[in-house]
Amino acid sequence: MNASIRALIQYLTEHGFDHAISSKILTRPAVKDFHNIVMFLFKQLDPNLQCTGKFEDEVVSVFKHLGYPVQISKANIAAVGSPHAWPSLLAAIMWLIELLAYDEAASAGAAEKLEVELEDPASYKAFFEYIATSYALFLSGEDESYTDLEQQFVQSFEGKNILAQQQVDALVERNVGLKREIAEVENRLSYLPQVQAKKNDLESDTAKFIQLIEQLQEQRDALAKKAHDREVELEGLCSAVTSVHDEMNTLRQRVATQELSPEDVRSMVAERERLEEAQRAASEVRQAVVRRQSEAEMALRDGVQALEDTARAYNSIAEDLKLVPHTAKNAHGKHYALVVDVHPKKGSRLVKTDVRRDIQPALADLQSQLEQTTGGHRADLLKEQDAAEEADLRRASLLEQRSLVEGRLRRTEEAYQREKETLDQATELHSTSRPPSLFPLSSAR
Repeated sequence: MNASIRALIQYLTEHGFDHAISSKILTRPAVKDFHNIVMFLFKQLDPNLQCTGKFEDEVVSVFKHLGYPVQISKANIAAVGSPHAWPSLLAAIMWLIELLAYDEAASAGAAEKLEVELEDPASYKAFFEYIATSYALFLSGEDESYTDLEQQFVQSFEGKNILAQQQVDALVERNVGLKREIAEVENRLSYLPQVQAKKNDLESDTAKFIQLIEQLQEQRDALAKKAHDREVELEGLCSAVTSVHDEMNTLRQRVATQELSPEDVRSMVAERERLEEAQRAASEVRQAVVRRQSEAEMALRDGVQALEDTARAYNSIAEDLKLVPHTAKNAHGKHYALVVDVHPKKGSRLVKTDVRRDIQPALADLQSQLEQTTGGHRADLLKEQDAAEEADLRRASLLEQRSLVEGRLRRTEEAYQREKETLDQATELHSTSRPPSLFPLSSAR
């Protein structure tokens, strides 16, 4: 995918792509970025192309018309930046770029061939022009001009031979250089496994770092939200402390202006101790609340992670069973995908899909259909098994009859052979015991 992204950036840059493009954008592109790239590539084929319908339908139709061998899903186009959709769409874009590159190379080759035919003195067009000119000179009797024309024609061939010899020499030198480069490359092949292993390690480390960065970003967002909540709570506590200080100042002023008895002092000391004890109890309660809140946040994060893993496993199984997306073979237009929103808005749910109302009834209907289909197939299988058993019985009966017929045939052949031998012996005995004729048949006539 990294190599394909680099090739795509190079092609777009070389052909004047007028939008922002980078490896970071192409790692998880938005639908708008995919729209700009695909429409730019389509206009390389047809500059007058206009998108008249839905973008997804146009993309599927154009790729199908161009002969792309894989069916492109409209759901993948709608969610182009998702990990399961972007690789297949990137492969389709690279296929289209290869097609465009081949078309450019073919057009350049055809133009170069036409120029060579016009400039080559040995081409059919140049030779025909020479014959026509020389014949015209012959008819007009200008033999000297014909000789000059012939010399020019011969010189053009000699110049071509010199140019061909120079090209041959250049090719020989190039072959020598290529052989030297091949030898150097073969000498460097011993380092290829180490470099390949290092490359694989770096790619693995890069993927791990990207995953770690995403996790740290999520943790940073969660900590920022928690810090904001703590700031709001701190502002409330500061306002409460300010009000307490104001009340204390008021009480100090009141105490300073009034006369206190020993009983009043003792009651005030007791009240202060009671308030200090209440403050310590409130502080302990606050610490316990903060601790429970932290534990609840950790439990919520673990629960959300478990919910994501469960949803991912469910969607993977549904894809294997051809139930996701809704255009799959066994989905029959129903939405079986389970969508989880990790950062829901206020008032929304983590699971966007209503499992009890949408997915469970659809799966129950699918299960009943499969049970009915399985029951019908099982009945057909029993019928086929009964027919196969009946056929086996008939086959055994026919084999038994065949063995009886073969036995009778063998006995008949043996009797025939004995009778034939007896007849041959009788014929031979009859021919040996017959007296010879005294007169030939011709003399008797």
